[in-house]
Amino acid sequence: MVLDDNDSSVFENQITLNYPDLVEGLVLININPNAEGIVDSITSKLTGWTQTVTETVIAHLFGKKEIENNHDVIATFRHDIMTYMNESNVAQFLHSYNSRPALELKRPIPGANVTSRTLKCSSLLIAGDDFPSLEVVVDCNSKLDPTRTTLLKMADCGSLPQVDQVS
Repeated sequence: MVLDDNDSSVFENQITLNYPDLVEGLVLININPNAEGIVDSITSKLTGWTQTVTETVIAHLFGKKEIENNHDVIATFRHDIMTYMNESNVAQFLHSYNSRPALELKRPIPGANVTSRTLKCSSLLIAGDDFPSLEVVVDCNSKLDPTRTTLLKMADCGSLPQVDQVS
């Protein structure tokens, strides 16, 4: 069983796709199986020139609504990122995340003998209702086997359903 969030779930999905016998189930939080597009690439380069690594991480983790309304949570994350994380390592991680390949998932056709590139284990996709890329999670769900995949959209939890947020 693998439990992971958006940033490193692509790695676990590659293992699951290439070695399906090794994984019995996945819980994927805010999954984005797509590679960075040209617009995203240009945006991240421009953002890299104008934003600090800390602000880039905050913008990646939280939606606009949360940044505007949850000042305490944002301040805590900002403090923790600046205090406990090596900025160079985080910048390298962001670069590798933005350079990731697409998973290129395809929904299997029932009754067809064609082997589709899809997750063959039970999967739970979880996304917060304010996650900036919620439509990407929904799109990912549409590409997976509906008999093995469940999408859980969590209301009132913001972008990070795995974190307990103060109301």
